[in-house]
Amino acid sequence: MSVLGAHDPHTADAILFREALSWVKGKGMDRVLFETNSQMLVQALQRPLNDGTYFGSIVADCKLLIEELSHCSFCFMKRSANRVAHLLTTNVYYM
Repeated sequence: MSVLGAHDPHTADAILFREALSWVKGKGMDRVLFETNSQMLVQALQRPLNDGTYFGSIVADCKLLIEELSHCSFCFMKRSANRVAHLLTTNVYYM
């Protein structure tokens, strides 16, 4: 899958997470739990400071969106344990 503006998988994960946060906010949801197979993204979201990279700027955007939700949790989950989400994301274009 190709994500516009992403030059590596980690940046693509961050962009998609930002889009998911924006969608959740737009739908008026304020209590959400996100599971991702991107350990790098989860670690970056948990760090107090962001680096000066494009990935870091996307993570900073995500942190701002997270602050606007009353309860937002996220956790790392191995892809093998998250097969339903993997199947959904790989088949989303066929729906």
